[in-house]
Amino acid sequence: MRSRIICSLLVLVALVAVALPPAAQADAFLRQVRHTDGFQAMGQTVPASTDTTGLWFADNKARMDTGDESSVIVRADTGIVYLLDHEKHTYIEMPIGEKGLLGAMTGGEGEDAEQAEMMQSMMAGMLANIEVTVTPTEERKKIRDWNTRKYVLNIKLPMGATSSEIWASPEIKVDLKLFRTMSDALAGPLAGLEKKMQEMEKIEGMEVYSISTTDMMGAKVKTTTELIEYTSQLAPGGIFDLPAGYSKTSMMESMGDHGR
Repeated sequence: MRSRIICSLLVLVALVAVALPPAAQADAFLRQVRHTDGFQAMGQTVPASTDTTGLWFADNKARMDTGDESSVIVRADTGIVYLLDHEKHTYIEMPIGEKGLLGAMTGGEGEDAEQAEMMQSMMAGMLANIEVTVTPTEERKKIRDWNTRKYVLNIKLPMGATSSEIWASPEIKVDLKLFRTMSDALAGPLAGLEKKMQEMEKIEGMEVYSISTTDMMGAKVKTTTELIEYTSQLAPGGIFDLPAGYSKTSMMESMGDHGR
């Protein structure tokens, strides 16, 4: 079970540039719909799924809500990123610009600390071998209200690869500030990862529609993501704050709960 969680974290870091759009320049709300086809993995059938992601942006703050289960809050003003688990009413706190995702796994004493160090070494080695290539094309088309351009993204992972067709539009006015903050917080000071993220800057504007195929350890997964709403509006009060009644946990403790 823990190996599956590690794989998920690797994919999260590798695909963060696709899953999360850059921050809007003013308060704004965006809504994405993501559909993943059913697939076979490790002898089990995983059914198709569709989820809706809501994203709020304000000055130096951002929040991503995936369904009713989880949220990510970026507080560039205080230098903290929070990962919220709404089912368990817990959160993981990650300082920006320090050890990032790998650092969040550090904690505990004795055996837990040794396991954390082993996982950090394993993940650092795997992430160092990630290859990211973005190829701009001259194909253009209008999707919903936006004129878009096609980009081809290829990500090679130690245990598989992802190929994506991304249609992005510069008409949705964005900057990279909070996006880079999110990327830095998740990745931390991993060797070579900054250059890989710079490759993503070849994509001009925000992703409007994408089709991705991931081949991970023999399992092929197809995912489509579409932006269905973009509005400029004032973010609700308190949406970038930790919700009341949530208790702090660590990455190791969270992974241990999933492994039981």
